[in-house]
Amino acid sequence: MNDNSMTVNGGSFVGSAVGAGTNIQAGTTTVGEVRTGQLNDLRSALAGAREQILTAATTPDGRAVLRYELQQIEETLAVPEPAGPVVRSRWEQVRKAIGPLAVTANISQITALIITLFGRG
Repeated sequence: MNDNSMTVNGGSFVGSAVGAGTNIQAGTTTVGEVRTGQLNDLRSALAGAREQILTAATTPDGRAVLRYELQQIEETLAVPEPAGPVVRSRWEQVRKAIGPLAVTANISQITALIITLFGRG
């Protein structure tokens, strides 16, 4: 960066557009609130689908693995800045384990929220 630049939460302004005597008008951006809302939506969707996911396992060992993966996802999501790669990889394990259930609406909603929040990886 040069002397006329600054970084702002993942974005940057470069040049002399910001400085003394400059008047900038912009709309309101609420990225943090939107992200928090989406994280809450994801937490709720996981909680709502938990039993459906667990019943997809055909063996007690399968249920134990799913229960563990879900618990790890929930614990990761409990912090203010969850580790996206952890959530993505554990959710992928859940999706593989539940097979055809992975295409139902609520499971697809969870997948979409994870992609929106953390990317495809």
